[in-house]
Amino acid sequence: MTSNRKRLAVQITIICLLVGFFAFAILLPVIKDINAMNGAITEQRTELEKLYEKGQFFRIVRCQLANVEKDYNAIQSLFINPDKQLEFITHLESLALQNNLSLQLSLGALENTLATASENSLVPIQASLSLAGDYTDIQVFIKELETAQFLISLSDVSIRSIPQNSTSAPFQAQLQATSYWTTYSQDYETTAPCTT
Repeated sequence: MTSNRKRLAVQITIICLLVGFFAFAILLPVIKDINAMNGAITEQRTELEKLYEKGQFFRIVRCQLANVEKDYNAIQSLFINPDKQLEFITHLESLALQNNLSLQLSLGALENTLATASENSLVPIQASLSLAGDYTDIQVFIKELETAQFLISLSDVSIRSIPQNSTSAPFQAQLQATSYWTTYSQDYETTAPCTT
């Protein structure tokens, strides 16, 4: 019986050794590979989530850009194109004429400033307007100037009365303003519409 017990003990030991060898030689590397793949999958999932969030952000930015692009040409028309210099001056003169005012306009160094401006830029040009006429007409002119089709920013307005015995208009106004000129040469066309 002892030999059977020894044989059984030897067989159990051999089986345990085989199971241990199998566990160390085969199962441990497989478990390590599974853990490594799990870590890689987790990293990829995290990276995909980041990319998805970036994609959502870019979609929102693209939609906002499309909304701005719709109004680009309207905004661009606020700035005076050097090709429309005569139209700008004529607009100011007709505005003064409608309000029974005499107008003297000085655009400073317009030609030199525009000649030295870089292409596709916005150039502020200082303008000086001298008006003569009735006080209410001057007020109406200023109001219409501020709501004109061209963007003009008034920085200084001074109105003074002229003595009554003078043959000139009863009031004179001196306006200092900034007109905004553009060197953009073409209209901007919108690209892809925004899809939500």
